Amino acid sequence: EWLKTVTPVFDVVFSSYGFLGWLSALEPWAAGVQRALVPGGRLVFLEFHPLLASIGPDWKPRDPYFYPGHVFDEPIGDYVADSGEALTPSGFAPGIQGFQNPHPSAAWQWTVADVLTAILDAGLVLERYVELPYSNGCRFVPTMTPLPGNRFGAPPGEVNIPMMFGAVARRP
Repeated sequence: EWLKTVTPVFDVVFSSYGFLGWLSALEPWAAGVQRALVPGGRLVFLEFHPLLASIGPDWKPRDPYFYPGHVFDEPIGDYVADSGEALTPSGFAPGIQGFQNPHPSAAWQWTVADVLTAILDAGLVLERYVELPYSNGCRFVPTMTPLPGNRFGAPPGEVNIPMMFGAVARRP
């Protein structure tokens, strides 16, 4: 309720890498962004593509892309350690070898259409949409190919899928 009283003050709202999976509903997020932006202000986001959540460790389909709502109750692994130096620009330390997180988590699977529809339904105007064939910093599958700039691509010989997507939307 308090979000309805927010006075728009921001020229830019930025969201990045991994935020979508923790949102149980997209409409309140998009509406809150819209209310926070001044007229002409922009939402800019860059996120891991939801197709990555459908790929298993063998780069084969694991979970459906069109998975309605809540997806995971399994613990989150140590994706920072799995990504090596790519996510630790101040220096990599190996940490606990073989770490197993005992705590379950909850995450939600959203399609690209779900995200864009929430943004448009909030009254924002889509100005740009991009898909990228690599992942910045995060190695989701151990066999992903390291690329320059702390990026990872599809494993050798495997189909190249979009691994990140982003958009710019403007409040009229």
